[in-house]
Amino acid sequence: MNDSPDYNQEFFARLQQGNRRALARAISMIESRHPKIKAQARALMIALGQTNSVAEHSLKIGITGPPGVGKSTFIEGFGQNALKRGMRLCVLPIDPTSPLSGGSLLGDRTRMENLSKSENCFIRPSPSGQQSGGVSWATRDVLRLCELVGFDLILVETVGVGQGETDVCSMVDSSILIYPPQGGDELQGLKKGILEVADFFFINKADILPEAASKMQMDLRSAFSVLPTFRHKNLDFVFVGSAIDLERLDLFQDLVFDHLKAGLTSGNFQSRRKQNSLVAFQEGIKERVITRALSNKSLKSKIRKLEKKIQSGEISVLEALDTLLPLKA
Repeated sequence: MNDSPDYNQEFFARLQQGNRRALARAISMIESRHPKIKAQARALMIALGQTNSVAEHSLKIGITGPPGVGKSTFIEGFGQNALKRGMRLCVLPIDPTSPLSGGSLLGDRTRMENLSKSENCFIRPSPSGQQSGGVSWATRDVLRLCELVGFDLILVETVGVGQGETDVCSMVDSSILIYPPQGGDELQGLKKGILEVADFFFINKADILPEAASKMQMDLRSAFSVLPTFRHKNLDFVFVGSAIDLERLDLFQDLVFDHLKAGLTSGNFQSRRKQNSLVAFQEGIKERVITRALSNKSLKSKIRKLEKKIQSGEISVLEALDTLLPLKA
């Protein structure tokens, strides 16, 4: 263990015990862009992995859907039911980033009032940092940290920008798309993107628009029955309900957990985790290559000169890219 003030035995012990302050501090270390702090966070994660054998029991579920569909309300209800089952819960909302401060704009903790009061629930919003795909660039490592400190269920709420929010599906054991009862185009189910890779579809607000919700369920089931790239053919996974109906949510939660248990028996659960690990490795390579390249003073100087030429109109973006990193034929 590193005995520096930022990473000592006392801090490590509190983190292993699930101390909230220690966990929040460790997440801040992971999200830091400072090279020294990032190195400490990596060492911390490796040490936790070597001393902790409980991580494999954690379930990770991604929650995505368009803005205003009720993702936070859904998580509030879904989380309350999980707590009633005796589970330790962690919620990781990925919020849009302020272009001025770089911080989260929405503050999901204030929109999950009941969960935030529970001692068995930890909520930590993170800014997306302009990252596409609906999640933060640090989400994978934060997820792993929360596994290693022993949470039973980890929910990741994406930013909520629509069809492109597929990154979360490669980080979790299962993903849920919250869908509005009135989705507009009846062929929404045939669009590429999140609709093709999500595992479950929860059509929300059925208490307000029951007929529209039922019609949306039929439309989606009809689309998925003929979509060759759909992940599975279990049309019961297109579920109608309301985020404020805890009894109905409990039935949906049974469906999700039963599916995950079946995956453990069949081996699909383990296969997905192995595939997710490969994706994490490939994404890590990209991040480190970019970080190492941008730390090169000569390269940074060359980039700045090219940026000035682009702004002055002297060269185009493509010409600048070919100058910096020419493609080989």
